[in-house]
Amino acid sequence: MSATPHPCNAALSVSDATRRITGRDVVDRVSFDVADGELVVIVGPSGCGKSSLLRAIAGLDPMVAGRVVLDGRDVTALPPEKRRIGLVFQDHALFPHRRVDQNIAFGLTNLDRAARARRVDELLELVRLPGVAKRYPHELSGGEQQRIALARALAPNPAVVLLDEPFASLDPSLRDDVRTDVVEALRLRNAAAVLVTHDREEALALGDRVAVMSNGKMLQIDQPDEVYERPSDRFVATFLGEASFLPDPDRSDRVMVARPHDLTLVATSGDDRVAARRYLGATWRYTVRRADGTDVDVDQSGGPGTTPLNVGDACTVMIDAGHPLHRLPA
Repeated sequence: MSATPHPCNAALSVSDATRRITGRDVVDRVSFDVADGELVVIVGPSGCGKSSLLRAIAGLDPMVAGRVVLDGRDVTALPPEKRRIGLVFQDHALFPHRRVDQNIAFGLTNLDRAARARRVDELLELVRLPGVAKRYPHELSGGEQQRIALARALAPNPAVVLLDEPFASLDPSLRDDVRTDVVEALRLRNAAAVLVTHDREEALALGDRVAVMSNGKMLQIDQPDEVYERPSDRFVATFLGEASFLPDPDRSDRVMVARPHDLTLVATSGDDRVAARRYLGATWRYTVRRADGTDVDVDQSGGPGTTPLNVGDACTVMIDAGHPLHRLPA
């Protein structure tokens, strides 16, 4: 696995976590750390093991091997309620028969009534929902329910917050605003957090670091730009966005990873041909069939005054990255 060095003073440290179901390792020796105040986003296709990993960290599902350490304390053998982990799920998981304030205060059994009320008010301010304390979950929108779920998770001052596809059920028109509010609330609390998603754009936009999983393994964990521009293998490259693989002129056993914005098209009488095109607003995305039979995707400006190429037009693909292209084994 390609990774940045583990952060110092990790709030969460996972070592060789392995979760087995019917003889198959759905989580296969995964190791990573999360620093105080850091948001690590785990991304991968459905069924890759990312939610199983989160549940194993929380203690909801058993591991056959590995360790989970929170703030320097080994919690591998502890039940979920003893681990100081806050959980936020896709379906909010609020108690429908309890008011908002009762939901948030559910885990605050160590505080007296006045202290619980102050804590609830503080958290409602944090998630930008003051004044809803006496409402019931069904009286809130989906986005409001998710922010209340976060407030409840943060209430007991957990060592780490785990969020499993927290925005997947939200209407697209609300998703960006709720994501912004949730991440800002985590930042204000300096909370260590792990968020699971299948949405690559969400992962790159939210994570301090992004971890890519496939078939139970963590393939790469690094800062978003590093994972995107310098993927560890072809799967990571193509999962995180459109990628073409060009022959390396210096080594026959390597290929160069080119994103659509790394390339440009020149209308010529060459052997490359426009095979397809899509209008994306600010750009046109062309699929070009090269003379060697391979296809590459190229973004070109689509602003006013530009004349787009048509399907079938001859052209030449050129590298226009402004930086060296990343190399991978052929």
